[in-house]
Parts: sequence; C-alpha cells; structure tokens
Amino acid sequence: MTKFRIQYTSVKPGGAREREDDLIYAGDRGILSINDYLDGRDVWAADPIVVIEHTQSDSRGRVVPASEWDTCED
Repeated sequence: MTKFRIQYTSVKPGGAREREDDLIYAGDRGILSINDYLDGRDVWAADPIVVIEHTQSDSRGRVVPASEWDTCED
C-alpha cells in the first residue's frame, strides 16, 4: 500500500505556527487523498508543503511535485 509523508506548517489557535510531519495511507483516491487530508487543516501557505511517496517500506521515498497532488477538481 502506498503511503505519503506530508510535511507542512499548521496554524494553531492564537496564531502560533508549528511544523507538522504526518504519515497517511492512500485510500481509494490515491494521491488525491493528500488534498483531502490537507483540506481539514489550517495550513500556513507561506511555508512549503513537502509530500514524499513511499511505495515500499524500506525505500527513502520520492518527493512528489505539487503539480501531481495540488489539483482542483470540478
């Protein structure tokens, strides 16, 4: 199963910012599940969002360019 490590900066109550490093497993939506995950969070847009795809448990992973996961669906 493919999993993604998502590194982003979240905005906490009161305006504090904290760097997050979360691991999610791709569901039925595959790479688009990243958007689903981030939609439910307050993300500080000034800092980069890094997505690393792991297809094997022992791999270093592949940095996924935003053009692959940062998509809008109509």
